[in-house]
Amino acid sequence: MIHLVCDVDDSFCWLVEDFLREVGASFEKTRLEELISARNFLENNSIIYAGGLSEVFLSLLKAYSNITSGKLIIFVKPVENYPYHLSSHIRKSLSNIYKKKIPILFVETTPIEHQIDSSLYPEFEHVLIPIFNVEHVIVRDTLPRDGVIVTRFDKCRVLEDLILELGRIRFTALMINVNAPEKPCLNPFIIDVFTENPMSLLEKSIMGIIGVNDTLSNIVFQMMISDSRPVIACGQSARNNRYDSTGLVVKVDQCNALDLADAVVNVVNNLDLMRKRGTARFEDMFHEKGVERIKSFLA
Repeated sequence: MIHLVCDVDDSFCWLVEDFLREVGASFEKTRLEELISARNFLENNSIIYAGGLSEVFLSLLKAYSNITSGKLIIFVKPVENYPYHLSSHIRKSLSNIYKKKIPILFVETTPIEHQIDSSLYPEFEHVLIPIFNVEHVIVRDTLPRDGVIVTRFDKCRVLEDLILELGRIRFTALMINVNAPEKPCLNPFIIDVFTENPMSLLEKSIMGIIGVNDTLSNIVFQMMISDSRPVIACGQSARNNRYDSTGLVVKVDQCNALDLADAVVNVVNNLDLMRKRGTARFEDMFHEKGVERIKSFLA
């Protein structure tokens, strides 16, 4: 029997439920308290956990210390702050389970979780499966039909300086900044939007610029590449090496206007070449392998 347990019954839990139904997995949603109190729920069964690597998750791992067989799949919910403050306790509990040879599979939904979890818990298998749905996007202004740059920065100043720098070479750039700070950017060439999923913005863009290393940034990064659009990554966000092989990623060490302007011009000059580098097949194959691995793990 497959039991699904969530740390909270939120939108992420619903996304995991939808994904499991799509792959044909038959499961029963079970409360954590039931799993912990009834050993027969854990013994010889497959447990799917959906949530953050939190106190709730740690409680589930501790319950595994009393069993000798079973399977565990962990759908990791994206979080905003790293490193995980419970990672040492989780590693200790996972180590005890590992000694019992109980199979554990981590499923991460953005590249940064995939990268960090693989580093924190290397003895276990990890797969990357994006399961996000397109949600409503709030846009303050009418968007042009083509030619905008989708950005993810938490400070308007960087983008404002970039626009000024591009203006020196008579390059006019209109930017859509995803989830800008509470104080809106005042530059008329910057459009602030609020969304948890920017997919519907991509058809308006020629490229993306990522200057923040958080969950939403990695979702933007992933979606841009999946839609075969070039991405400039600067600062900490440039550490994401998941898509280097696509040829669609331009990395800049520092998030300053001059270096970013050079990168923008470089991308524009090579845009036709980059547009020919379709990565849909790459993404589909990667997703397919992950789905098949989950199916075989549960079988």
